[in-house]
Amino acid sequence: MCTASDLYVLLLTRVFCFLAGKSPTPLEAARTETSRIEIDRQQLYDIINCNCIGEEFQDIGACALRAEEPSGHIGLWPEPALINHSCAPNATHFVIGDRLMVRATEEIPQGGGDSELDWCKAESKFSGTELEGMMVEASEFCKELGPFLDESIEEEDLKEVQDIRTDLEDRKESIEKAMREAKVSSKLRKWLQVSIYDIYDLISLCADEGAELQSQLDAKQRNGGGRGGRGGRGGGGRGGGSQGRGGIQDLHLDTEALAVCTRLVECVAKGSDAHLYLSAELMVRTAGKFGNKHEESKQATRMCHEAFKAHYGPISESLLDELAEARLNVAE
Repeated sequence: MCTASDLYVLLLTRVFCFLAGKSPTPLEAARTETSRIEIDRQQLYDIINCNCIGEEFQDIGACALRAEEPSGHIGLWPEPALINHSCAPNATHFVIGDRLMVRATEEIPQGGGDSELDWCKAESKFSGTELEGMMVEASEFCKELGPFLDESIEEEDLKEVQDIRTDLEDRKESIEKAMREAKVSSKLRKWLQVSIYDIYDLISLCADEGAELQSQLDAKQRNGGGRGGRGGRGGGGRGGGSQGRGGIQDLHLDTEALAVCTRLVECVAKGSDAHLYLSAELMVRTAGKFGNKHEESKQATRMCHEAFKAHYGPISESLLDELAEARLNVAE
């Protein structure tokens, strides 16, 4: 008798042999022990890693509107498995039920487009230059800084968070000044900024935490109250930070640094989960800070709707608003 694990390995192997045309045996034959194919765990891992698609959750917004709990999944969809990987994708995907939805997030020219190639060209153009050295140093600095920033946030050390933000801002300004002196075009500049995205993300995180710590400090001085819990940023790859939608008008959380992060993510991963979250967060913050009729709020709303249309396709404005609301509610 085959165990459940053996049957899974066997079925998966038969599927790939069948798809690759390496075995004429029907898939049903995989249910018998006599049709067993020997395969080690590493080979199985390689097959899954190269061909299957897996996520920790299904589409959060869509599941919320369908009153379903998002669940983790891994599956084989033969046609999407043939789509090339890219660090700067021009398509996005999400799972609803057993269906994998794949959408182009931009017009793809005949023969295909390659934003990743543009990114590589931008970096290679300045290979070996002082600018590249500054960017590499900044990336290493961000990696080393992360734990110290997390510790400062945990200890509610407002001064340390502010000092860290100042260091990050100084490094950012130095790199952007070097870009101007090197006469980097606006098109190349955005790709170089994406290469050091961590510095912009950490600045945004410091701005969020600094505003929240200052608000909590003011509240303690007024009435001796304790500090409330924090929500998660959820967007640019780091956790912790913004309170999300709660108390935005009182805290005056950052919009400028968040807008920069949103535009950079749009550049490299339009319609991605990170893009959806950041654009929705920016829309809510600007509305809370400036009011719905302010031009910055209108622009943030347009950016958010463009992100959600890139992900879900042409759907109504009301449904877009519901999906954005659902994602933010889940993030809280």
